[in-house]
Amino acid sequence: MYGNGLRSKGLRDGWMGWMGFGGSVMQWHPELKIGFAYIPTCLHWYDLENLRGAKLQKKVVECTMLINSILE
Repeated sequence: MYGNGLRSKGLRDGWMGWMGFGGSVMQWHPELKIGFAYIPTCLHWYDLENLRGAKLQKKVVECTMLINSILE
């Protein structure tokens, strides 16, 4: 999968898609059938692994799995 660098390892498991310079992310998770887009208001050119978006994606997965477990 895309974007699993040293610091973001495990934060984007299962995600596919694109990341842009400065922190933008547009990816989807085929298994969970969800999409994710993030456009930061402040360009962080030094965040080459887009960690801000990766941390949010991990929380989105956690919330989705919790909701899915409640609905089952």
